[in-house]
Amino acid sequence: MKRFIPYILALVALVGCDNKEPELIAQQMLSFGTPVVEQTTDGGRAGAGSSLMYASGMSGMSIGLYGAYETGDDIFENKPERLYYSGGSWIYAPLQPWNRIMDHEFRAFHPYDPTGSDRANGLSQEYGIQAMSDAGKLVLNYFTQTNKFDLMVARATRNPAADPEGVGKVTLNFKHTLAALQFEVKYATNEVDYLTSAYLNGLYASGTLYYGMQFVGDTEESINWILPVATSDELYKWEGSEKFTNTTIAKPFDGDNVIFVIPQKVNENQASFVFTTQEAADAKQQAYLPAITWEPGKKYVYTMTVRGAELDVNVTIKPWDDKKSNVDIYIQ
Repeated sequence: MKRFIPYILALVALVGCDNKEPELIAQQMLSFGTPVVEQTTDGGRAGAGSSLMYASGMSGMSIGLYGAYETGDDIFENKPERLYYSGGSWIYAPLQPWNRIMDHEFRAFHPYDPTGSDRANGLSQEYGIQAMSDAGKLVLNYFTQTNKFDLMVARATRNPAADPEGVGKVTLNFKHTLAALQFEVKYATNEVDYLTSAYLNGLYASGTLYYGMQFVGDTEESINWILPVATSDELYKWEGSEKFTNTTIAKPFDGDNVIFVIPQKVNENQASFVFTTQEAADAKQQAYLPAITWEPGKKYVYTMTVRGAELDVNVTIKPWDDKKSNVDIYIQ
């Protein structure tokens, strides 16, 4: 009988270890690594991405996240769950467990609360997540007149039993859902003037975003916008004083001189850039934007060249500058 004692002791020790490993239990709870934003190449979305961070003092900002097991059961108690940025990490509570034998799907949007006000539904009244949103699709409204933030979405999947990452942290790869516009004004001749005001009109100023599989059988995610009608409202109104010559370019709009627009098809003589200058303060100059289709994740730079009473309009498509996506969010 004595020769069986070592085996019995070893078995007891093994069982005891299973009951005394809080680290193992902690690793079985869902956690999320630093989200990234896909870098842009030649105006499109591609590349390894860069870390989504916040400037100092923005620790209250957050991400909205849906999650579901392959059974269709929701992972999080709150729908959507709110992940806060704090001290370089994204946190939520209460923690939820992995199911080691099931597929998991996650779908996220950023920012969760663009106003920082945390109203009754956690979102500004002008920016609404539709009730049909879940881990399989996002449906939300965006209003150009009031929502001036860079709206981003992400999707991730994981099967702990099959994926090399196992129960490790999930990284959310965010995509821009909007297009970015930048305007430049310069002289063709050797003159000096100051840009004093600017706005756009003739655009689709609001829309509903659908992020998910568009048709049954699709294997690729798609970003689709449902648009009502174009508006004649004066959008993105700006006033200031920016010098321009034939070598000095004036750029309207605050921050990085970039405005966010809902992706849409722009027809000939539909949308225009309207501006005034110091030398002709009472005369608005209107430049119609050439026909083009704005796509999500691309940046369009419009150069207005003043030639006496005429305007030349040129547009170029550039990679989105991810160094700073708006006044709140830094992407490093």
